[in-house]
Parts: sequence; structure tokens; C-alpha cells
Amino acid sequence: MALLTAVCLFYLSFTVVSSTYQRRAVEFATVPLVVDGEVVIVDGEIVMVFDRDRETHFLDSIAYEVVWRVWPFRDRNGNKRGYTFREVREREINLGLDLRGGMNVILEVSVPDIIRALSGHNQTDVFNRTMERANELQRIHSNVQFLDLFVRALEEIDPDMRLAAIFSTLELRDRISLTTSDADVIRILQGEIDAAVANSFNVLRTRIDRFRCCSAKYPAFGSYRTYSYRTSGRKRAGARAPIAARLGKLGVLGNI
Repeated sequence: MALLTAVCLFYLSFTVVSSTYQRRAVEFATVPLVVDGEVVIVDGEIVMVFDRDRETHFLDSIAYEVVWRVWPFRDRNGNKRGYTFREVREREINLGLDLRGGMNVILEVSVPDIIRALSGHNQTDVFNRTMERANELQRIHSNVQFLDLFVRALEEIDPDMRLAAIFSTLELRDRISLTTSDADVIRILQGEIDAAVANSFNVLRTRIDRFRCCSAKYPAFGSYRTYSYRTSGRKRAGARAPIAARLGKLGVLGNI
């Protein structure tokens, strides 16, 4: 029993040490707000702001410093076994969102924005009316892909209009011409949408990892949503939903 208790305390110690240094990082990164060279004071109190770059600098500066020496473990020279801050963080207990006070956010890729970008930001009356109708249909049929609703709406607005007439743009000229069939256009558009969503996942992973989230998940749903878990407090500042996917070549998320 005593041995089990000692082992538990040993692994718990890494969490305590890690939390201590992360609190110090927050304190180091919390600085007075300065505007035009003067510290801002409201109601007699200095306004403090959180500087993420300072936090990152603090944590990076101690990453390879020994911050925890554990008795009775010793190295071959007889010194107490030391752990760097990076090693401590790797061994700390994952407290999870419930213990850290977390939140979850649904970030949604805007397929209508992708469609509009693929059309070369078409401003014709037929296209705009079709988009409006497709959005109306989506409110009724939320489980149906927006591309399918767009095709249905176009058939209602102008049955004689072919998809190639809308999407034979400079961006897609190598794959869509005026003679391309509707079926082929739909297949190409679906591929572009899927590529934009995949690219958005990569952007999300990169941006969320910057916040050092406790955990994050990115399953794709039929509505092109990504479900991510974020920790609370200052890290919530990066969470914004929904977010639109705007295409460059494959698609890039707007500011989160």
C-alpha cells in the first residue's frame, strides 16, 4: 500500500510542478495595457492584458531547464534525478476539460461560400436567386448536402441553365468547359468541397494546437462540421463559430 501511494504521489508531482510553472507563465504574460506610451487606468485600477507571445516565450525559455528533482532517484553521478520542464509536461496527468473548466465549440465550414468562390463570385440574378433558394431549402432539409440543394434550386429557378455555364471559370477551366455535363460538374464541385474541408481540418489542427488544448477532436459530419474541444479562460478567445471556408486553390479558413 505504501509503495502504491508513493508511486501515485510521484506521478502526481509532475502535474503539480507543471501547473506551478504554467501559472508563473500566465503571471509573466499579464502586463499593463499601454496606449500611446501611457498605462491605461480605469476607476483607479491599472488595466491588465494577457500577452500570449510573452507566455510562449516564458515556457519556451524553460523547456530544457531542470525544474524538478525527485528524491530518492539519482543519476550515475549521485545527483538527484532531474526533469526538464518539457519532460514534466510530458508526464503530467491529463486533467480533462471537466477538471480544467472547459467548453466545446462546433466550427462549421461554410459550403455556400465555397460554392460562391468556385463560381468566380458569380453576380448574375439567376445565381443569386439560386443561392437564396438553396439556403431556404437547407433550413428545411438540414441533413441534405448543400450542393444537392443548389442543383435542385437551379432546376426550379431556371430549368434550362446548365451548371457548366456557371462554373466554367478561370479557376476550373482545365476541368469544366461549357460542354461539360451536369453530372461531371457535380462530381468536380464535390471534390473541390471535400478538398476545402480537408484543408480546413489541417488549419484547425494547427491553430488549435497553438492553444495547447487539453484535447481536441475533429470528426467530419455530413454538414461539414468539425467538433473541437477547447479549454476555458484566455484560450476561449480563439474560439469563433461558425467560420467560413474561403477558397484560394483548395480552401483556407477565415480568422477563428
